[in-house]
Amino acid sequence: MGMGYGANYADVVAEEFVKKTCPKEYAAFDKAIDDDVGRGYDFEAVAREIQQEGLESLSPKIRKVYIALTQAFNKKTGLELGVGYHSVEDNGDRYDEINGAYWSVDGVWVRTPAGKKHRAQITRQFFGASMYSSAGHPANGGNIMTNPNWLVRCYNENDEVTDSFVIQERTEIQAVREAESDPRVLDSADWTMTKTKRRN
Repeated sequence: MGMGYGANYADVVAEEFVKKTCPKEYAAFDKAIDDDVGRGYDFEAVAREIQQEGLESLSPKIRKVYIALTQAFNKKTGLELGVGYHSVEDNGDRYDEINGAYWSVDGVWVRTPAGKKHRAQITRQFFGASMYSSAGHPANGGNIMTNPNWLVRCYNENDEVTDSFVIQERTEIQAVREAESDPRVLDSADWTMTKTKRRN
C-alpha cells in the first residue's frame, strides 16, 4: 500500500506585491476582514473559506472588496489574482513549499510554438503518486523513495537538439518549474523532459 500525494502547484506572489500594485483596493480588503469581528476572520480564514466553500460563502462586504481587488490587479498587470490555502499538517508533505494561505496568479505561462500548434491535442492532467513502493515501505524494512532525475533536451526550429541537461532529484512538477525558468529552455524553439535512471 502506498502513501499518496497530489501533483498540485501554484504560481505564488508575495503579499507585498499585491499591496504595492493595488494599495487602495488592498487596504479596503484588509479593513473589511478586520471589521468582520463576528466571524473572527483573518486572511488565512478568508483564503481557506474561498477555497473550500467558494466566494458566495463570504460576507457581502468582504466579497465585494475582494472582487474589486482582483479586478484592479488584473487591469494593472494582466494577471488573474486569487487566493489559496494548503495545510501541510492536514494533507501535505514536509517538502511542500506552501503551508497556509497564499496569493497566486493565473495567466503567467505561454505555450511554445510546438505547444500552440498541437494545443487541441494536449490536456494537462494531474494524478496521485506514491511516496513509497511496496518493497520500499518502511514497514517492510525499505526506505522512502527519492525523487527521480530528469533529462531536458532543447530544440531549434528544425527540431534539432541544441542542448541538454539533467535536473536531479525533483518531482515532475518541480522539474517542469525549474526547466521553464532555465535560460537554455527560454532561448529554445521547443523542449522535452524525460525521466532518467538514477545512478547509485
